[in-house]
Amino acid sequence: MKYQNCKDGKHWTTDDIYKFIANRFVKGEKIVITSGSIHNDIGLLNRYPMVCNAMKRLMKEYPNRVISIPKSGEGATFVVEYSI
Repeated sequence: MKYQNCKDGKHWTTDDIYKFIANRFVKGEKIVITSGSIHNDIGLLNRYPMVCNAMKRLMKEYPNRVISIPKSGEGATFVVEYSI
């Protein structure tokens, strides 16, 4: 059995989180994503680095503006605005 990193018992990967975020995008709009909100929406348990890595991966694919970044670079307050 895989290690469960989510309250619902599912094992989430960075790729799963990437897809979860990308599914929120609507072409022609801007969207502000907060790592803490994604973390809570999924119900993850102490997986902020995974959420931030998925967000950084999306930054390579879409125009973006970093609004807030924690000192560690990965945490609940990492906020990015994406232009889709």
